[in-house]
Amino acid sequence: MRKFASLSVAAVLSMVAGTAMAVPSIVDRVPADAAITIAIPSIENLEKDIRSVATIFGAPAGMINLDSILSQVGMGGVVAKNGPLAFFVIMPGEGEMEPSQGVIFTTADFAGVVKAVGGKEENGIATAEIAGEPAYFKKLDGEFVFVSPSQEFAKKFEGKKGSAEAMKTLIGPMGDKASDKSDLSILINFDKVRPFVEMGLDQAMAQMEQAPIPEEQLEQITQMMEVFGSTVVKDAKAIVASVNIDASGVSLDLTTRFADGSKLAEITATPGNAPSLLGKVPAMPYLAVLTADFANPGVRKLAALFPEPTPAKDAGKDGAKADAKKPADMMDMKMMKQSMELSDGSATVIGVSPAGLMGGLLTRSVTYTATKKPAELLKLTKDAMNKMADSGLAEVTLTDGGAEVGGKKVDVYDVRLKPDGENPMAAQMMAGLYGMAGGPNGYISTTEGGIITTFAKSSELMEKAVKAAGGSETLADDKVLAATGKNLPSGRVAEIYVGIKGILDSVGGFLAMANPNFKLDLPENLPPVALSIAPGGGSVQATIYAPMPVLKVLGDVAKQMRQGGEEGEEAKPANGGGDKGNEKPKF
Repeated sequence: MRKFASLSVAAVLSMVAGTAMAVPSIVDRVPADAAITIAIPSIENLEKDIRSVATIFGAPAGMINLDSILSQVGMGGVVAKNGPLAFFVIMPGEGEMEPSQGVIFTTADFAGVVKAVGGKEENGIATAEIAGEPAYFKKLDGEFVFVSPSQEFAKKFEGKKGSAEAMKTLIGPMGDKASDKSDLSILINFDKVRPFVEMGLDQAMAQMEQAPIPEEQLEQITQMMEVFGSTVVKDAKAIVASVNIDASGVSLDLTTRFADGSKLAEITATPGNAPSLLGKVPAMPYLAVLTADFANPGVRKLAALFPEPTPAKDAGKDGAKADAKKPADMMDMKMMKQSMELSDGSATVIGVSPAGLMGGLLTRSVTYTATKKPAELLKLTKDAMNKMADSGLAEVTLTDGGAEVGGKKVDVYDVRLKPDGENPMAAQMMAGLYGMAGGPNGYISTTEGGIITTFAKSSELMEKAVKAAGGSETLADDKVLAATGKNLPSGRVAEIYVGIKGILDSVGGFLAMANPNFKLDLPENLPPVALSIAPGGGSVQATIYAPMPVLKVLGDVAKQMRQGGEEGEEAKPANGGGDKGNEKPKF
């Protein structure tokens, strides 16, 4: 029975595409008490969609063949590929040892299905074997067929209509919208799986307590798990994971709906406005762009859930640790929370450095922090730097009005981390982030409604940042970035745009070293890959979106690097001969 279950799940997940509400005719027949439902609107369409993406990365078109996948579980030629399919699991009830599970699909010829699987029908139930395990087929009304590894469950299963509305209510409007447009959806009724998740958390905690983890770290992990258990696990009502593939790109969505009146439903009640902060940072070539809306009431409440850090056992009267040079002490959580309380949001552009990645990943970066109290937040930022100096972690230089940019005095900061014998990699990491400076440095200044910070002492970069803070020449005017943003859900509270063009421009030299024939031909307007988090109405949706032009470029890079590796190998004759006609194929 377990083998049949794992094969069924593997077969469905291998297809990677489907929907829930776009095919109510089949979801309507899944029992309302199902804990997990995987729904596919059209097996034929999903095969086409997956094939379109796979071939971009060099996979032969014939490799994506769902008939072969179905054949592996004894269902080849049985399921109608132009129809939908749903797999579901019902958790075991009291006194039951195994979950109830089954697959619903369509066929125009039930007798043909029974014959194809070598089954024998009796009293409306056809008994057969799939992958060496018993399977029981039952014809439902219309062209629907049900199959289960349990004869008892197959006998009592009726597959009547009426579950779609209950499913929509369970997953909420945000989950319904995400599943409605997708190629594949996995819907989880969290009320049904919660006891098993709680059991898993308890077991994980018991194992960690026995593991050789320092007491202080164990306490931090325990606190985080307690927060997770008392919020997400307690409040989650339903989870929807969905995949959508179309001509514009590939979207992966994870939507969680929380119980009405719960703590997390309150936190996720209000949509965010992170995209508005793009109008505060300069338009320039970038590796990544990050925005976050800290003014959102839900974000404020979420930050309050996490406990204040407790002083170490070896702390003195002032709360400072005896050994204050540990990397963990670099970030004062109390100051971080105070900064978030003063901040209404932030936007960061990690620009493309003229010196490439070797010049430091962050040396062309600008951050705009929105706040109603710029002077107070700037003082808190400087206090945090000075605290690092007082603790002996770094050498810090702060010069108020130390530079003039565009006729305006700006402060200059320089933070050089001291060598840490316990962590020799720290210096290398800082060099990778900040180049020869060995730590963050640059200009910082207040502006109307916020603070501007650069991560390099570049007057040209600071001038761009000042103009952008005033609404001139900003990323809000970037039409390519905006086009990608239209594929993300509205009400985003945080978002990240990954500049694939900027990254490939920066690493092109390294790729050419691996393959001398490597040629990078990037479109001038290559869109970014985007990630976002959007709350609203007691639900939250996390999204990853990859535009099709990006996938094509990445596919081309992958194929060139694969071919380059093969060309670098010494050709070996296939049959021991020495003629070129018998050399190993390059693909």
